[in-house]
Amino acid sequence: MSQHTVDIRDEPTACQWSSQGLRLNYLDWGNAQAPLLLLLHGNGDHARSWDATAQRLRNHWHVITPDWRGHGDSQWSPDGAYFTSYFVMELADLMEHLNAQAASIVAHSFGGVVALRYAAMFPERVQQLVIVDGHGPSADARQRWAEEGDVARTRNWIEKRRLIAARPTRVLPSLEHAAKRFMQDNKRLSHANAERLAQHAVKAVNGGFAWKRDPLTRVFAPEDFTQETGEVWRHVTAPTLFLYAEDSWKFTPAVRQLEAHFAKAQGFVFESAGHWLHHDQFDQFIGVVTDFLSPPTDS
Repeated sequence: MSQHTVDIRDEPTACQWSSQGLRLNYLDWGNAQAPLLLLLHGNGDHARSWDATAQRLRNHWHVITPDWRGHGDSQWSPDGAYFTSYFVMELADLMEHLNAQAASIVAHSFGGVVALRYAAMFPERVQQLVIVDGHGPSADARQRWAEEGDVARTRNWIEKRRLIAARPTRVLPSLEHAAKRFMQDNKRLSHANAERLAQHAVKAVNGGFAWKRDPLTRVFAPEDFTQETGEVWRHVTAPTLFLYAEDSWKFTPAVRQLEAHFAKAQGFVFESAGHWLHHDQFDQFIGVVTDFLSPPTDS
């Protein structure tokens, strides 16, 4: 397992863009004259999860790391609107805000779902794609949903949202408690990295700290993943690299069959890594991504 150290002196610039009435946060890592590279985090994560990756890639890329709505330092949706299409719209608005004709994208987990949809809708705007354990719901999840049925799933979604909205804000007594939560979710995460991730995942409140993330983001609507299909993916024209984690709950050998839906796809499986493979095997991850990404040159 490779560990990485983030140089906290090397801080990005915090910026904002607007989408659908929300004020959203992104980090600009400089080198604005270089080709644009977006690093997209997953559900429940935040932009600072990419710090080490951004620091390693910023010499050759103009790296931007956004916080999705309801995450990090971006605003929460006042009506709890956390549907996949809203996130795709945010990505489209970010591209317009940056005045970008095209970009390369590295995206983790749910961020990969958003990136793939965007690349299908706007193939001319995406030059290269790296999808980090982010191809959509697992086969087991889809099977459970099919067995549950649409009516029961929708009712459960309503009931879960009501329960979450009625709960008081959970207060953590210290940053150490937040760090321990990260380490519970990812057994391979070092204590130093857990502390760093926790620092950017919580905000100070009376009595301690609270998660920045809107708890309603935890509940996906039944309709959210209807477009994760070969019919949509066939519109993606960018060269696409799928990175899989051998120990992720998402991975089975059969999942690699999805690569056949893409015009230019390849895959790589990381051993001794879970869902957060870019933390678990950082050096190998950076090597594979760097070998794949090619900054476009003027012809």
